[in-house]
Amino acid sequence: MKKRIFLLILFIFSSGISSCVLQETEENNPSVFFTPQTHFPSITPITGATQNPEIQNPPTFTPLIPYSTATPRKWAPPYYGTPGQPTQITPIPHPAPVFHDPQSIIFLLLGSDKKKRSFRTDTMIVVIFRPEYRSVTLLSIPRDLFVYIPGWKMERINAAFQAGENRHYPGGGPALVKDTILYNLGIDVDYYALVEFQGFKDIIDIFGGIEVPVVCPFTELRPIEPHLDYNDENNLYLDTISPGVVTMDGDTALWYVRARKKTSDFDRTRRQQEMMRALYNQALSLDMIGKIPQLYEEITQSVTTDFALVDALTLAPQIFDLPSSQIRSFYISSSEVTAWTTPQIAYVKIPKPYPLYDLLLRVLSPPDEEEQSRIGLVIEVWNGTPAREWEVLASERLHYAGYDTVINPSDRQNYSQTLIFDYTVEHDPQHATNILNLFGLDEHRLIKFPDPSYPYDYKVVLGADYNPCFKPKEIIR
Repeated sequence: MKKRIFLLILFIFSSGISSCVLQETEENNPSVFFTPQTHFPSITPITGATQNPEIQNPPTFTPLIPYSTATPRKWAPPYYGTPGQPTQITPIPHPAPVFHDPQSIIFLLLGSDKKKRSFRTDTMIVVIFRPEYRSVTLLSIPRDLFVYIPGWKMERINAAFQAGENRHYPGGGPALVKDTILYNLGIDVDYYALVEFQGFKDIIDIFGGIEVPVVCPFTELRPIEPHLDYNDENNLYLDTISPGVVTMDGDTALWYVRARKKTSDFDRTRRQQEMMRALYNQALSLDMIGKIPQLYEEITQSVTTDFALVDALTLAPQIFDLPSSQIRSFYISSSEVTAWTTPQIAYVKIPKPYPLYDLLLRVLSPPDEEEQSRIGLVIEVWNGTPAREWEVLASERLHYAGYDTVINPSDRQNYSQTLIFDYTVEHDPQHATNILNLFGLDEHRLIKFPDPSYPYDYKVVLGADYNPCFKPKEIIR
């Protein structure tokens, strides 16, 4: 029981991430709006900091004009020349308009190998909890997003925490990383939690492992022994995880969320959110909120946070009353950034202003009418094949799209094709179309069978043609 409570508190901590955001007004959207800043109130210059010599003519902080009439900033083109050649340098951007919603609670989850002398927060996930909409929104930020670190210079976003620690920023690393996100993304973080990689591994081991629904085959280089240097390829071998529900120990879980030698940072952010959702699903089935005070001290030995015990006690009943279908996943990916090499041959990602505007608007806005219409709909899932755990992976796909599911045994395991049954009488037919699209099926796979007495709205029967792999970013909510 103690181990399970530890996991529950960990998720509460973990669920609680450069450019400008499309400005909205209360008239257009009464729940969400952005306020342009004429100055940045919480920035204090770092002691001893000097102006970055790379930056040419940093602009004064003036309000941004509305998105519809804004002139795109002139970002630096990719640098592919040799050192010493003339190059255009990315200017310091204006501070982003700030997102305001007094009902929301915003967390920042950071992961770092802090045992090293020079450490960076390579895992950065913003979690937005909206009690009034009963939803949680995750936003993954790539570690090498090139942003302005207030009072310092343009740099990768994962350098902000250590810069705050080393350069005596008021409030240290936590304050500077929060201000960096506020300045560049307009997201005002309430709480942060920093988990060191060793602590993460130990926590997973305490519970005897974590069950992770792995939807796509995963092949990556892995240390022969966990203590060996991951940067020395002589210490590595190629390991593969096949789709299914995989029980991971601490070493495997840490490798799964960190590895990127054969994949990419973008795929790594997907796996990190996959692990987050697995933690939540495991904690969701456990009724242990009353035990939180007994384990608070133990949790804080592995997690550094400004999230107080009273906050955890207040928030836990609300968060753990949410179905996993109400966790919305978003990622800053290659669609929102441009790869660029700095004159120092550092590989970074520069924000594409307007695509990033659009993404942040979706992230920071509450669920729209279509999303809210999915609440209350329940989809039954049958695995009509001999493949193990496909029903769990299909349910996970539906959860990403905002649909609740129930898994029941299939009448047989030799279906050749995946089928969708529609039992609804009055529901919007768009839902049937959405479900077909989620599974890549045409309308001929839909069987309409109106039956108000059937306990579920739809049923998905998985056939031999089912491919469990999907890309969460392509699931539009």
